[in-house]
Amino acid sequence: MQVDGFAMDLGGIFLGSRLEPLLTFLISPLPLQKYYILLILTDGVVTDIGETRDAIVEASHLPMSIIIVGVGNADFTDMRTLDGDDGILLSTRDRAAARDIVQFVPFRDFKKALGLDYGLKSLELGLDYGLKS
Repeated sequence: MQVDGFAMDLGGIFLGSRLEPLLTFLISPLPLQKYYILLILTDGVVTDIGETRDAIVEASHLPMSIIIVGVGNADFTDMRTLDGDDGILLSTRDRAAARDIVQFVPFRDFKKALGLDYGLKSLELGLDYGLKS
């Protein structure tokens, strides 16, 4: 199995808490010969949830998956609606997604289970005491 690495330089674009411009930008030029995985790390709530749903429904026929990791203590309730685990994602025009392409993961739910609290705290302490590498 061969895996090709691909990264796109967005030229320092700051999207704030909007995902739709990023999704629209990325899905328009995708060649259909490969499968793509988009990893989004976010520390806040998406403010353009309707437009983001529309873009995800549009992208659901493409060879891609989207993994969204929520970091921090924000209320990620809206982000969970983008994940099709509770049913078929609908656009604002009631168009159904062709398939579930989004997986939302709130990092805070997993960091204790994985023992990362201790590791992160140790790293913070090390940095505080000048143990930077």
